[in-house]
Amino acid sequence: MLGIRPKGNGRQVGTLGWLLQRAAGVVIFGVVTFHLIVVHYTTPGEPITFSESTGRFGTGLYTSLWLALLAFALFHAVYGLRGIVLDFVKVHNHSALNWMLALLGLLVFGAGVLFALPLILGRSLL
Repeated sequence: MLGIRPKGNGRQVGTLGWLLQRAAGVVIFGVVTFHLIVVHYTTPGEPITFSESTGRFGTGLYTSLWLALLAFALFHAVYGLRGIVLDFVKVHNHSALNWMLALLGLLVFGAGVLFALPLILGRSLL
């Protein structure tokens, strides 16, 4: 059953979150493998140019995959950071920790989108 399972030290860890973190890791591995095969091995020997990279960002599929990779990687990292904090710091308010880490993840996601926006739009924002 997907619920909350006790850990040996008495703290509670969400099984669903644990499973989602592992699933995110599998998705990250798949997307990175796909990226390596398509971008680096379909045309071996040819240099990858900046205009070619920005041209890829103009397609909806590539942009969607990039945003999904960013979201999965951030979830994987933030949930891993949560586990590290819970292992080494005595946390009295797990809900506050969860909200702070969720806010951190959203801020980093927003920064990633802001960074990629000129590539997605194909022009500078300034």
